[in-house]
Amino acid sequence: MLLKTLQLKNIRSYTDESVEFPEGSLLLAGDIGCGKSTILLAIDFALFGLSRSELEGTDLLRHGKSFGSVELEFMLDGKNCKIKRTLKRSNSSIVQDSGQLVVDNRPLNGTATELKAKMLEMLGYPMEFLKKNKPVFRYTVYTPQEQMKQILLSPDRLEILRKIFNIDKYGQIKNNSKLFIAELRAMKRELESFSRDLEDKIKTMEDLRFSLNNLHRENYNEKDKLADIDSRLEKKQAEAEGIKSEIENSRNKRKDKEKLEIEISGKINRLGRIEKELVDMQENIAGKENEIQEINKTHKPLKTEDELESLIAAADQDRLKLLHQKAYAENDVTKLSQILEKGFCSVCSQPVNHPESFGENIKKKKHENASLASRISELENNLAALRKEEKAATSYSAAMLRKSKVEKDIEMFSYKNSIIGKEKSDLEKDVQIIRNKIENLESVLFASRHLDESWKAMENEISAIRNEKLSAERRIAKTEQQIEDVEMRLASMEKEMEEKRKSRQKISVISELASWLDDYFLALMDIMERNVMYTIQNQFNEYFQSWFEMLMSDEQLSARIGDKFETIVEQNGYETDYQNLSGGEKTAVALAYRLALNRVMNDIIENMKTKDIIILDEPTDGFSSDQLDRIRYVLEALKLKQTIIVSHEPKIDTFVDNVIRIYKEGHVSKIAR
Repeated sequence: MLLKTLQLKNIRSYTDESVEFPEGSLLLAGDIGCGKSTILLAIDFALFGLSRSELEGTDLLRHGKSFGSVELEFMLDGKNCKIKRTLKRSNSSIVQDSGQLVVDNRPLNGTATELKAKMLEMLGYPMEFLKKNKPVFRYTVYTPQEQMKQILLSPDRLEILRKIFNIDKYGQIKNNSKLFIAELRAMKRELESFSRDLEDKIKTMEDLRFSLNNLHRENYNEKDKLADIDSRLEKKQAEAEGIKSEIENSRNKRKDKEKLEIEISGKINRLGRIEKELVDMQENIAGKENEIQEINKTHKPLKTEDELESLIAAADQDRLKLLHQKAYAENDVTKLSQILEKGFCSVCSQPVNHPESFGENIKKKKHENASLASRISELENNLAALRKEEKAATSYSAAMLRKSKVEKDIEMFSYKNSIIGKEKSDLEKDVQIIRNKIENLESVLFASRHLDESWKAMENEISAIRNEKLSAERRIAKTEQQIEDVEMRLASMEKEMEEKRKSRQKISVISELASWLDDYFLALMDIMERNVMYTIQNQFNEYFQSWFEMLMSDEQLSARIGDKFETIVEQNGYETDYQNLSGGEKTAVALAYRLALNRVMNDIIENMKTKDIIILDEPTDGFSSDQLDRIRYVLEALKLKQTIIVSHEPKIDTFVDNVIRIYKEGHVSKIAR
């Protein structure tokens, strides 16, 4: 991994600033308190987020600001990566918000924990460090200034290093093995208790198998009996079917007889009705013939109805004309009599000059009127005679129509008489045929009169056989249920026996395994732990002495790493306490320890992607001028692609490839450009 750029917004003394990291050695220079170490903390935060007791939000967010962010761009496995984390101030605390990781322009948004897990995966750090406080990064790449000497004096140093080097796994294996041995022994006791009655179970199973054989023989015999019963039942059922068929045939014939009796009764009834109809028909024909004789006595008129209608119409018209003339004549007589009586005309007022002549005229009119009355009377007598003739003609026509109808009735009655006579003859034949059929059926029914008794007897026999079969089936079902129960019990016991046998085998295996773990494996873990610890301690010591000799020119002062990874310092051949050293000597011991730890961890963790970078925070505290000169050799010996040093020592400017100067202006850190 190589760092490229860092963007800080409202982080401690920075408001909005960016830092570019070139390859090679880089010095972050500036006065004490100008904000150099803040850049390193920001890098730590960008990669792994906040960590309780190590790096909290109050350590980073600028006072008076409610929001802050860090964005770090870096190269990893040839891919350009960028990670951004944010801080926000709530009412009671400062928390980290969700962030974003971009790899080759592919963004991944996630929570702080999700991003930390992804970074551990990308950097090749073991995932068990997800919930731990970044020990790998803090001891391989970057250690804050105030923690540089902490591990040398920590009473938990050995445990810390055991965890870092993953040596504590052997202790965990031993603890787990002891728990496992205890569990094995408990399991052995349980298995011994479970398999204690194995021999008794074997004897019980032998008894059950003997009982099972007896039940199978009994079941076989019962099934033979059942087969014989089924054979007898089948034979009787076949006989019963024959009787049933005969009974069914007899019932059908009885139904046929009943139908024929109903049919013959209907035909006999019909014959009675036909005979009555024939008598009625003869009476009707005789009556109709008498009626024709009476009609024939009617006289035929001289004139037809049409002729009489014409004569009546002409006479009636003449009568009307005469009545009209008579009315006029009577009117004239009345008028003339009134004029004669008055002596003048009431219309024209002309006087009557010749009364005699007027009287003659009136007399003449009266004579005409009497003549018209005589003619009218004659015509009315004539009309009465004509109407009488017309009535007689009408009666004759009606008689002729009636005669025609009666003749048709006689013809119809004669036809019906012949039809009914034919039907009577056919019915008489049918009645005789049906009587013959009924007699035949009665003979058959008489012959089968004992079938019902035979059927009842057969039913009783079949019922008895069925009861016998039911008893046999119950006995078979009982024995089969007993067989099933015994077989299930045997299967259950066989399964239990198998488990008990396996338990006996497991007891042997468990005993061997527990003995092997207790006698050999635990001792082997102790040996492996000591060997691994010795190898790491030996390698650590070689690196430590190499770096220490490079930093110190005093041949009277030497240092080495002890069995518990403690530093042992000798001065003039005598061991001396670390606290008795000068400031520069303490720093040299701490830096050598730090560089040796970095090299050992890089060697042990093969897939770690941070082997090309190291960050040293104020590594020269208390160094003499000669020791500062030796830093040049340290940088050359590191042979890393990127080394970042934080120092306020001006002399280091001449040892590095690049320098970034940081200064403060009005409580705000800035990068000199």
